[in-house]
Amino acid sequence: ESAGGLQSTAGNNNSPSVERESLVYDVSLGFSVSFSKTRLDYTLNWRSDEFVGQREEQIFGALSLSRRF
Repeated sequence: ESAGGLQSTAGNNNSPSVERESLVYDVSLGFSVSFSKTRLDYTLNWRSDEFVGQREEQIFGALSLSRRF
């Protein structure tokens, strides 16, 4: 037992583990629109399950608005 009451699991075969998927992917799709000095960018990302038993793939996006001075 270590300080603080935590126990080490080193060498313990009963510790939790997860199984990785054998094939994973990341796909990105985006666009950019410019007008004068202003630019709008959007990116949509799909990420597959990385571990066996995950409920669903991850889908997320990013939006960026910029202006040149």
